[in-house]
Parts: sequence; structure tokens; C-alpha cells
Amino acid sequence: MGLTRGFLLTIVAWVLFVVSGFIFIQKEINMKIDREEIKNPIVSNAIYNGTADLTKLKGEQLIGMIPFALDGEFTLFIDGIPIDSNTDISTINLRGVPGLLYTIYINRDSLGNISSIIATH
Repeated sequence: MGLTRGFLLTIVAWVLFVVSGFIFIQKEINMKIDREEIKNPIVSNAIYNGTADLTKLKGEQLIGMIPFALDGEFTLFIDGIPIDSNTDISTINLRGVPGLLYTIYINRDSLGNISSIIATH
């Protein structure tokens, strides 16, 4: 008796599994993907508030270069303070950097990769 009941419950479970799987696959096949159309395919004008000279950077932009210098991609010199992969950033006080305008000089190696960036204000 117990064996028959277990067998019937197993059959019911398999039937439910097959029916729900079939319903799921039918819904997936018939599902429509709504793709967003590009509303403005042309480039629009925007006001640029930065400097026209690309060798000038704001201090905030310079701080954005620090993670790349810490990863060892190049050596960053901010007012003579070197920052590279060996630098402990907690020992450098960067409080005065935001709000200043820096002039940058980029040095490249023989392959054209950036080896160092020197920033002075």
C-alpha cells in the first residue's frame, strides 16, 4: 500500500514538473523583447566649462588619476610628490589639491606608453 502511494505521488510530481516546464518554455518562446528605440540619434551641443588648454587639469581630475598610479600604470608627481605602486597613499595629504588648477606634463617611453605625469600648480 505504501509503495503504491509513493509511486503515485512520484507520477503526480513528474506530471506537474513536465506541465510546468512546458508552460515555462511556451512563455519564453512567445515572449516579446521590448527594445528601446534611440530617441535622439544625433549628437547634441553641450556647454563645456573646462579650459581650452588640455594641459590644464582641475585638482579633482588629478585625484582621479591616483588609482591608476597606485596600480603601477605610471608614476604621478603632484607638486614633486611621487605616487606610484610603492606609495602608501595614507601618508600623503591631498586636502589642498581639489580646487586648484594644475599644469600637467606627460612623459612617454619608447613604445609610446605613459611613464610619468608631472603636475604642478
